Amino acid sequence: MRGRLPRPSGRAALPPSPPETARATELVGEAHEEAKRTLAEIRDLIRGIHPAVLTDRGLDAAISALASRSPVPTSTTNVLRRPPRSPLTS
Repeated sequence: MRGRLPRPSGRAALPPSPPETARATELVGEAHEEAKRTLAEIRDLIRGIHPAVLTDRGLDAAISALASRSPVPTSTTNVLRRPPRSPLTS
């Protein structure tokens, strides 16, 4: 999925009154940042369906990668001493 957020044209159309303009500019900036974070989350979700790290480095690495991006402090432990005998399929 490729996508790009349009440039926020609302910034240029704000009224020239200083207090209202400053707050409006701040709100538009926050909305733009939230939209960028949402797009990144959508991309992560798409990759999360089958992350490349799962194929390249295995389940342990894929789970560790997910945990490292968690906003909640998270740790993981691999309890498998060896890989499964046969490949797992979905």
